[in-house]
Amino acid sequence: MKRDAAEEKYEDAARVRDQIKAVLKTIEAQSVSSVKGEDQDIIGVSQKNAAFQVVILFSRKGVITGSKDFRFENQGASPSEVIEAFLKQYYHTDGYVAKSILISHPIEEIESISKWLSYLAQKKITIHHPVRGKRAGMINLAVKNAESILNRTENRDSADILEMAKTALNLEKSPYRIEAMDISNMQGNQAVGTIVAFINGRPHKEGYRNFRIKGVKGIDDYEMMSEMVKRRLSHGGLPDLFIIDGGKGHLMAVSRVLKGLPAEVEPPALVAVAKEREQGVTGDKLYLQGRKNPLRLNSDNPVLLMIMGIRDEVHRRAVTYHRHLRKKETIKSVLDQVPGIGPSKRRLLLKEFGSLEAIKGATKEELVKVRGITETMAVKIKELFYNSDA
Repeated sequence: MKRDAAEEKYEDAARVRDQIKAVLKTIEAQSVSSVKGEDQDIIGVSQKNAAFQVVILFSRKGVITGSKDFRFENQGASPSEVIEAFLKQYYHTDGYVAKSILISHPIEEIESISKWLSYLAQKKITIHHPVRGKRAGMINLAVKNAESILNRTENRDSADILEMAKTALNLEKSPYRIEAMDISNMQGNQAVGTIVAFINGRPHKEGYRNFRIKGVKGIDDYEMMSEMVKRRLSHGGLPDLFIIDGGKGHLMAVSRVLKGLPAEVEPPALVAVAKEREQGVTGDKLYLQGRKNPLRLNSDNPVLLMIMGIRDEVHRRAVTYHRHLRKKETIKSVLDQVPGIGPSKRRLLLKEFGSLEAIKGATKEELVKVRGITETMAVKIKELFYNSDA
């Protein structure tokens, strides 16, 4: 008994020590100032195995005024991919974009995302990946915070969180199998939908699916979501819970589709995750079936973190798949101008060189090494790119 009491006191002391460290970290964060006293968002990512933790610190007029954190799991992602998906997801619905955004890892589409954010904010937005100086120190602070959160939560048992989800979301049973869905399109073009699956809180790659939206014209997220859900239902093996990246309208659209299930099939429970704006800081609210007002959980609630992580994973996949199709369409539209080059030769060129830029930079001798590409075709390809640059 004495030993148990001693161990309990030791654990209590450890918890107090951790709380003191957290307070000191907050004080340290508030004392950090930006280089020019400008508004900045500082984004840091920490990774441990398949788990990613994102922390965004808000610097307003040179002082850290707050932070948000997000967590998700994915076996195949890199920190750079996580940041790129986060930028597109987070700022798409947030009402305020800081003039300067600092990121802990480089991203592929830094220029195009900067232009897109500048368009959204109606001002010039710059994205930096600093490697030295004061800005790098601020990034380091965000990464350390992400590491701290990741270490605190990594040992939490998945079954416990799923049981907490059952209570928090008022479900009939623990959501052992969860699937999340998202739609991605550009002004209604090349619309796609994706689904990711999680079993016992872990990614289940065999359940990941991509859908090209076929029956919806123009911009109609609700109809696109409905089409994807109908096609998903046709595969059977339904989950315990569907997580929808969207608001109440998306929830209602999916709910209407599920009403068409046969009486003997138990429909999945539904939760929609939507952004809300509050004093320039984005939060997340949950819409549930049969509940009029959204459910708001504390930002550090394990259930919310789990849902946000799965939502971020499906959004990353949707954006990646949409970008892949756009890339293929660009290559198709360019190479279609060369007589004799059809789908099979396009695939061979892409397999050999990997991208349109690499095809553009290839020599005539390198092009003719690709099966089916004649010297005449190679000359036409070189002329095509030469004329487009003229």
